[in-house]
Amino acid sequence: MSPAQPRFRRFPLGLYATAALSGMGAVLVAALLPALARGEHLDDRESGLLLGSQFLGSFAGGITALMPPELSLRLGPLCAAAALLSAAAALAAGAPPFLLDATLLLFGYGLGQMITAANLVVGQERPDNRAAHLSLVNFLWSLGATAAPLIVSASAQKVAPAASLASFSFLFLAVALMAQRAEWPLWPLTAAVPRHAEGATIGNPEEDSDRGGSLFAAFALLFFLYGGAEGSLSGWLSSYGQRFGGATAVTMPLLTAAFWAGINLGRAAGAILLRHVPEMRAIRLALWVFLAAGCLLLRVHAAFAMTALAALLGLCLAPVFPAALARAGSARIPGRRLAGIMAMCGLGSAALPWLVGMVSYRAGSLRIGLTLPLICVAAMLGLLLLSPLFRRDRSKAASAPSRQFSQP
Repeated sequence: MSPAQPRFRRFPLGLYATAALSGMGAVLVAALLPALARGEHLDDRESGLLLGSQFLGSFAGGITALMPPELSLRLGPLCAAAALLSAAAALAAGAPPFLLDATLLLFGYGLGQMITAANLVVGQERPDNRAAHLSLVNFLWSLGATAAPLIVSASAQKVAPAASLASFSFLFLAVALMAQRAEWPLWPLTAAVPRHAEGATIGNPEEDSDRGGSLFAAFALLFFLYGGAEGSLSGWLSSYGQRFGGATAVTMPLLTAAFWAGINLGRAAGAILLRHVPEMRAIRLALWVFLAAGCLLLRVHAAFAMTALAALLGLCLAPVFPAALARAGSARIPGRRLAGIMAMCGLGSAALPWLVGMVSYRAGSLRIGLTLPLICVAAMLGLLLLSPLFRRDRSKAASAPSRQFSQP
């Protein structure tokens, strides 16, 4: 079989199951956090450390994805399954919280390996309809992130957190077995990868060489703040609904589900909107609405209103990542630096949820802690409004192939 024609037997099912399950895993701990905190008598500092451990593991897994990536697709689910089983055992045995932190660090590492490798395999190995398959992989990730809180909500009254973790571990084990049996595409297919795809700049590298460092720093900060805002809300909305909205064990995870449903809807709408509206204008408008909705969320007490506002917050955050990535492509940022900028999003997702827990613990109020994602978004808006790097008219970079980055 020619290297230019990779094998795809049983490839889509295993890969797409990996994407959906890694999305479910990303929000599983957040959906279970109120029950975990109540059952294990965790304060907000310890709860934040649980979230931070998982996201830190995901960041580490993403930046250390194995080559060939099929190895990560096999290793990642095994790590996640082992970690969830260990976490369930630790909960059942009443182990100290630091052991649970260690298991979630391994769990996050497995998740990071899985989704990064899935994107690498599709992006490198399937040149035909590559963008469509990448979009599908990331859509399935978001769909899994929406489904996990709904599953937790449906089983909250009948299944303890330890049993939920154990049940999900068998799903990861099933995907791991599927990955072991799959006939993955051959790697690497260097002929199928454009020469400029690795380490080359988009457009003329000399035009913006004097601004390269400033561009990297500005976009790295923007993505760090975005990841922090998204991770904080995803991780703490369920707990916030319990304390201030009278949410029950059944309705608490619905806030997280609504947030991710808003992101799904916003990504779908953004794929159309960003064809007609300049990227930076779309981001600024979305962030202004986000700040208004976030301030309102901190004032209301009705569970239904909180759920609707959570969906609106997700809707507003949804276009930020693809639009910012499109602008980075227009700015001719080198491919290697672009990968580093995207990694900053994962670092923000690791740091800010932990910091929310610390602030909440010190201040004695989760409402005060959740002002941090609002501060992140306000800082993003200030960066976009004040930095000359983001104020250039988009028509000046119209010749740059930014459309390839307009999908999440």
